[in-house]
Amino acid sequence: MLDVAVSFDGSWHRRGHSSHNGLGVVIELLTGLPIDFQVLSNFCHQCCKSPEKDDPSYAEWISNHAAKCSKNYNGSANSMEQHCALLLWQRSVAKYGLRYTCMLCDGDSKSYNYIVERKVYGKDVSINKDECINYVSKRIGTALRNLKEQCTAKGESIGGKGFKLTNDLITKIQNYYGRTIEDNHADTN
Repeated sequence: MLDVAVSFDGSWHRRGHSSHNGLGVVIELLTGLPIDFQVLSNFCHQCCKSPEKDDPSYAEWISNHAAKCSKNYNGSANSMEQHCALLLWQRSVAKYGLRYTCMLCDGDSKSYNYIVERKVYGKDVSINKDECINYVSKRIGTALRNLKEQCTAKGESIGGKGFKLTNDLITKIQNYYGRTIEDNHADTN
């Protein structure tokens, strides 16, 4: 069995928490190659057209339909990413001989906590979390843009003599911050 570091993220068919279809993907960090994915759906168009349960033809319809039903999840779109992660982590050893012991994910990922709480690999195996540099640098940019907006609303300016905090400068600061973290990380490895 091999312990590997992976990146995990989810995506939905539609933005927001109303999507019926979601996808979770595990990507190995060193190679950048996808290892596994899971598609979940909490809706099936065919089930909406099914006969009523008390209809005599329902039993035959459901036995024919069950194998091809697209509904494979009974939860909200909001919790779909977490459930995808759980399924992928649970089958990693049996399917690939791998344990995903380091998860690179965005800062607000509930999936990491969900996996850790369930002790997928037992109580003695810990799963570490690494934050994505892009998400960290995006948060810096967002914080600076919010600060600029708040000051502008109050009629104040940010800066000093010959210095003005513009959107272009915020983008540069954000990029420099991300590169600095990347360079420092590379120096320590």
